[in-house]
Amino acid sequence: MHLLLIYFYALLSFFGQVIDGIRNIETKATYFTTDHFNRIYFIEGNVLSQWSNDGTRLREFSDNRWGRPTYLEAENALQMVLLYPNYGTLQLLDQNLSPLRSLDFRPEGFVPLKTVAMTTDNMLWIFDSKAMRLREYDFAKIQQRQSEDLSVVLGHPVQFTQLLFFKQQLYATDPSSGVYVFDKYGTFQKQFFLKGITRFEILKDQIFFLKRKQLHSFDLVNFNEMTISLPDSASVKAVRVEQDNLYILRQGTLEIRQL
Repeated sequence: MHLLLIYFYALLSFFGQVIDGIRNIETKATYFTTDHFNRIYFIEGNVLSQWSNDGTRLREFSDNRWGRPTYLEAENALQMVLLYPNYGTLQLLDQNLSPLRSLDFRPEGFVPLKTVAMTTDNMLWIFDSKAMRLREYDFAKIQQRQSEDLSVVLGHPVQFTQLLFFKQQLYATDPSSGVYVFDKYGTFQKQFFLKGITRFEILKDQIFFLKRKQLHSFDLVNFNEMTISLPDSASVKAVRVEQDNLYILRQGTLEIRQL
C-alpha cells in the first residue's frame, strides 16, 4: 500500500512540473494501446502497427477480409487479440504481429462483436448483447461457461463497451451505468457506479479512465476516486498509463511523457 501511495504522489506531482524528454509520434490513428513491454500499437484504417517506445516503427499487420479492426487486447503481449466488430471476427497475433489463428463468430450470431477479453489460461470472454450474457470460449470456439441473463441479474439491460480480465476477475464497463465485476466463472460480484467510461485499464489495483478530458483513477482497495488534470486537456483523444510513461493521444500525434 505504501508503494502505491508513492506512485500516485509521483503521478500527481508530475502534472505540475515542466518535464524534459517529451516524445511525440506522428499518427493519424484514432485508437492506440500499449503492452507491458512499453510497445505501442496504433490502428489506422485496416492497419495495425507496432512501435517501440522511442518512436521506431517495428512492424505492421493487416487483413482486408474483415474490414477495419477497432480494438487490440494486448494484456498478454505474446498472444494478442485483434477485434473486427463488423465481421464478428477475432485475430490472434504473436508478439511480432504474426497471425496465430482467426476465430469467426458470425455463425454464432455475434455481429457486431464489440468486446473481448483474454484470461490468463487463454480463454476468451465476449459479450452476447442479444442474449444479455457473457460467454467464455476456448480457441476451438467451444463454449466453456456463460453468465445468467444479465438483464435479469442486474435488473436492467447493459451494453458493455470493454471487458478486461484482472486478478481472476472479469471487469466490464457500460458508460450509462458503471463498471461491473464478475468472478472467473461469469457470476456477478459487484458494481462500481463509475459512469461515462468507454475504455479503461487496471494498473496496481487502480482503474484508470478518461472522463471529460481528464484522467481519473479509482482505487479498488479503498474505493477512492481521484482526478488528475492533463496538460492541454481540450485536445486529448485518449490516454493510457504504462510502466513509467503517460501516453496522450491528440489529433495527429501521440505524446509520451515520462513519469
